[in-house]
Amino acid sequence: QAGDAEQALAHYQRCLAVSERLLESNPESGQAARDVSVSLNKLADFLSRRGQAGDAEQALAHYQRCLA
Repeated sequence: QAGDAEQALAHYQRCLAVSERLLESNPESGQAARDVSVSLNKLADFLSRRGQAGDAEQALAHYQRCLA
C-alpha cells in the first residue's frame, strides 16, 4: 500500500532509538547491546531492499555499526 514503506522505516528507526536508549541506561547489558545490533541489522535489511537513492550507503553504515 502507498505509504507502507515510510511507515515501516519510521518503525524501524523508532525501534533502534528505543534500543539505543535502553543500552545507554544500562551499558553493561548484553541483551540491550544485542537489541541494538538486531535493530541495526533489520533497518539495514529494509534499506537494502527498498533501494532508493542513498539507501545502499545508509544500509552499509548500519551493517558496519551492527558488527562493531
